[in-house]
Amino acid sequence: MKTLKQCNLIFNNNQIKYLTQKNPTPPKLNARIKIHKPNNPIRSVVNSINAPTYKIAKKLNDILKQCLQLKNQYNTPNSGIFAQDITTLKVNEQHRMIT
Repeated sequence: MKTLKQCNLIFNNNQIKYLTQKNPTPPKLNARIKIHKPNNPIRSVVNSINAPTYKIAKKLNDILKQCLQLKNQYNTPNSGIFAQDITTLKVNEQHRMIT
């Protein structure tokens, strides 16, 4: 809350009230079993909607999207298209792949 109040040039009082979580809880960790894979590995899924930083992170993401007009030329909608695209990608030692 103290940090939000220091950002009064970005947020007004109503926004600060909205962005402050009233009853914050730690993110919940759920396990999803991948029944389609051998040995049924587990995928962890984190639900952070009630976490203290969720609302402000979402708001700041919206602000950054408006300020930064980035070309999303390397975004892909699914893993199939990604697999096709990566076969033609030229990669050298300076490149880093981030997912």
